[in-house]
Amino acid sequence: MPQPMILPVTENWNEGERDWSFVKDAREDIKVWETNAGKKLPDDYRRFMLKFNGGRVYPSLLRHNVTSYSAEPTILEYFYSWDDVVRHANKEVYFSGTPEGFLIIGGDPGGLEVLLSYRDEDAGKIFCWYHTTTSWGTEDNKVVWHQAESFSELLASLYDDESETSHQHWYMPVCDVLARPLQF
Repeated sequence: MPQPMILPVTENWNEGERDWSFVKDAREDIKVWETNAGKKLPDDYRRFMLKFNGGRVYPSLLRHNVTSYSAEPTILEYFYSWDDVVRHANKEVYFSGTPEGFLIIGGDPGGLEVLLSYRDEDAGKIFCWYHTTTSWGTEDNKVVWHQAESFSELLASLYDDESETSHQHWYMPVCDVLARPLQF
């Protein structure tokens, strides 16, 4: 298995950043969300966000469980920054289509989103959802698919294939400077 790595993601990620100093510290914003929501993030995801605040991971191929989506594995494009997680939670992206009780924490290039549950019955578990702006709970938008028991389990399930599809998608010359081991 290849060494898991991560690259930062920012609004201007491809404009010559040469270190991680431009990645926002999410510590205070996470505390505010936890206080307002009356919920705590799972320890593994919290440590990941405090250290990296989202990012592009390698390997990134995901065998998802979404039955209404392509049966082929997909590339997990990014884990969103905390600011983007909050924008999703505040329904600024998918509006009333946003599933209740979940944080949208990442996605692929084709519309598959990765969700972290904060519902009492399955808090900390990871689900996938094909995004839509159709109101949540209606016939066309009422299902999320269980993907992993935890954020750590999700990361451990990511892989690359023999053709190095994941590496080819992830790698760019800036990786030589910015890539870090995915340890948190």
